[in-house]
Amino acid sequence: LNTENPLLKSVKARQALALAINRPEIINRVLGGNAEPALSPLPPKHWALSPNLMRFDFERQQATRLWQEANGTGPAK
Repeated sequence: LNTENPLLKSVKARQALALAINRPEIINRVLGGNAEPALSPLPPKHWALSPNLMRFDFERQQATRLWQEANGTGPAK
């Protein structure tokens, strides 16, 4: 993400975006259930993948709250 963008400078804003993506829904509707959610750009069995990555599951309310804290506005519709 472009952290130079004023809307994305805050860690809370970037976390809000991660929480706002419903990965299981995308996998089911777009990919017909033929995928697994990614935690990183690296493949799950890649040697450089950290086992300590934070997981961001779909949490609409938390995403909205974090975005508002970071930017003072609600999510785009």
